[in-house]
Amino acid sequence: MDRAESRKAALSIRYRAACGHEHSHIEQAVSLTSGASPVQWIANARVRRAQQLLETTSLSIEEVAAEVGFRSASVLREHFGGILGTTPIAYRRAFGNAPNH
Repeated sequence: MDRAESRKAALSIRYRAACGHEHSHIEQAVSLTSGASPVQWIANARVRRAQQLLETTSLSIEEVAAEVGFRSASVLREHFGGILGTTPIAYRRAFGNAPNH
């Protein structure tokens, strides 16, 4: 799912919630749309954004974590490893193109 599709899905979920749809209906809509639970979908989206930042900026891991919405670098590392099977630092070494890198 690209960024535009992610935004569209998130807006749809918020719209449904604002219209009074039950939580279970929203969860089902997310699962049908993305194949993931809402929590998994959000974590996946945050990790995808972290990948972009690691590739294109020289932000610290702590700054990347804050920028994408994780409460700490350790939470970023946990999700990053679980989803991609590597660490943010190893990912940056392999794919980063930022100056001073």
